[in-house]
Amino acid sequence: MDGFPPGVVQRGLPLGDYRIIVRDKQLVPVGQIDEYIEFNAVLKFCDTGQWTLKVQADRRNTRLLQPGCGILVYREGVPEPIMSGPVQGIQKY
Repeated sequence: MDGFPPGVVQRGLPLGDYRIIVRDKQLVPVGQIDEYIEFNAVLKFCDTGQWTLKVQADRRNTRLLQPGCGILVYREGVPEPIMSGPVQGIQKY
């Protein structure tokens, strides 16, 4: 074992099904990222967390990720977003 409780990913979020919604600069939802390679997030109580999302550049909804936009992350069974944040950088592979 790696010292983490069962069901907890080393990088932060517990295992589960997540829905990632992209929002525009005016905070209006514009679409959903249906496929991603990897999503890592660190949530901090009363502090700024961080997240990274790795997607294939040739996927349909990848174009939604633009400078100035942000994401909302929902976990299955939780009605409110568990986190949100702006896109601060984009690296294409």
